[in-house]
Amino acid sequence: MSELLEYRNRIRDYFEQIAESARIKPAIPTQAATTNERVGGGMSFDVFVDPVESASDIEMNACVRFRNFSVGRRFIDFFRDHQRTQAPLSMGEVCAKMTPVFEMGFAMPRTLLQSLRSDLNKLDTSIFLSHGVHLKKLPAETDFNDDYIAVVVYGDDYKSVCEARADLKALVEGVTLDCRDGPEKRRAGDPSPSTLPYHKLLSREERRWLTSNMPRGVVVRVLPLKKHITLQGSKEALVEARQLIEQHLRDRMSVSLKRKIHLAPPTYKPGMLKAVVKEGGLDLQLLADKIGSGVSLRIDFLTHSIKFSGRESEYDKLIGVLRDISDALPHSSEGCSEGAPICGMCYSPASPEGSYCMEACGHHACIECLNNQISSSIRSRTLPIVCTTCGEAFVMRDFEALMMGGRNRDTPEDFVKVESLVESAVAFFMARNSDKYRHCITPDCGGIHKVSVEQRLHACSLCGREICTRCGNENHGSVSCEEYNTLREDVDASVSHWVSRDPARRRECPNNKCGAVIEKLAGCNHMQCEECKAKESGPVYAHLQNIHGGTGADQEELLQGIDDPAIRQWVLAEAEAEGAILQHEEDMPLELLNGDWLPREDDEMWDDEDDTVGAFEVAHDEWFEIPSEDDDIASW
Repeated sequence: MSELLEYRNRIRDYFEQIAESARIKPAIPTQAATTNERVGGGMSFDVFVDPVESASDIEMNACVRFRNFSVGRRFIDFFRDHQRTQAPLSMGEVCAKMTPVFEMGFAMPRTLLQSLRSDLNKLDTSIFLSHGVHLKKLPAETDFNDDYIAVVVYGDDYKSVCEARADLKALVEGVTLDCRDGPEKRRAGDPSPSTLPYHKLLSREERRWLTSNMPRGVVVRVLPLKKHITLQGSKEALVEARQLIEQHLRDRMSVSLKRKIHLAPPTYKPGMLKAVVKEGGLDLQLLADKIGSGVSLRIDFLTHSIKFSGRESEYDKLIGVLRDISDALPHSSEGCSEGAPICGMCYSPASPEGSYCMEACGHHACIECLNNQISSSIRSRTLPIVCTTCGEAFVMRDFEALMMGGRNRDTPEDFVKVESLVESAVAFFMARNSDKYRHCITPDCGGIHKVSVEQRLHACSLCGREICTRCGNENHGSVSCEEYNTLREDVDASVSHWVSRDPARRRECPNNKCGAVIEKLAGCNHMQCEECKAKESGPVYAHLQNIHGGTGADQEELLQGIDDPAIRQWVLAEAEAEGAILQHEEDMPLELLNGDWLPREDDEMWDDEDDTVGAFEVAHDEWFEIPSEDDDIASW
């Protein structure tokens, strides 16, 4: 051990003498350099002597490592000239053989080294063939020696080492994601558009996603101040990581979300709220159309904000538009008199002629902003309308001054302006008290009535219509509210109830396939269904049976009164024929009985070939001829 210390001191003294001759000093002393100078006698280097492995070894290896690369390079340049003119370092019976070597590399986590192992082996072979240098691992000079390792390029030619180090740097540094948003890039003079919103990856939530979703062996370094994210790892792992990030951002941009954007300083310039209304209209529809078809925007004067609903890509586009609007606004001090009141909505100084002082609280606001607030509140029925600075409600004098022309009010134009306010106030009241009050059921009537527990009638004060105050329906007489609601909802029950109220005049169609309801208004008891043309003559036949004993004379009595056999035979034949006809009518199809066979106005009759006679079937084997226009109807 004492021999190793002696060799170490001899090497150190030799290098200090050369440094004195060359007058080499560190260019910029650092805390680390100062410490090393004390160890190395004023020079920023360390001397390492490797112990021999066995007594038979005839060579020993030692290393002088300069901590300051600039000093080491100057020392090597001087040492080469010194070797040619001066005696070499004596190590007893032999002289030391010294070879200058340059080492340049990077410290990296052991996990990254493990991921890059295959790529580093390929790089070592490549740089040896192209530059004659090699890679090697060294303990990392960091505060985390156990977790980090240094990989360096070493060789005796400085230029070759530098070129190989550039290849190592490209491999170790991996991929860098530019996380600046569009406005930041434009302010920095970079006009290139951002294909994906990498700036969103800087948020705490997205950083957690990166940590938990990157492929194995990929090291993620997030640099929020520099607006950069670096991905380190093997080439295959980096390709996979890049694809995962890009797909994640695309999926995120297509997800629907809701956001609230405050239009107040310091994010936006004073006057932003007023400028946004001018740009997009009071309902912001013009601005929404500019952003995207599925975007919903709503302005909230009370909180000086915009409520956004849409996709995240559309949200980013809206933020860009709002920034452009804000950048175009003048600074608050331009064109304003000193001491002008500040508007409580747009935060811009208000001129005396363009501002209004609230009656109840004394806060100032632009008349334009106040009118926009009133119109928006009426449209969205956001009541009561209050001061955006303190929350004090508007009083009637505020509405008179802002909507009704002050003292010169009660004009037709003022009525039109205030009518919408009244309607909105009534709607707001009804929404809050729907269990206590109801609207009149007459269309376009603005009347309301109080809901009662008991069933009673109330005449609307505006249209005069009688309404049941319990159920809110029209007058339903003695029928209970529950039964009436059932009749309104159940069609069959409603029809049955209607028929039961006057069964003598109302009944269902005798045709079971029809189901229509027939009501007799006046005239004969012989009725016909307007739907299927079936006839209803029940009351007629009942009257003949009950009063007259039947529907006609007794045929047997008639036959007994006929003395002539020929006439009796003829009557029997006619009676049988009549019976056959009646039986035939019972078997006839419904369309013939209900009159559907009759020609209608739009039906076309067909003619025979000589256009003289037309015919249609009446019964089996029986035809009825229709004379042509040329025939003599009287003689026919």
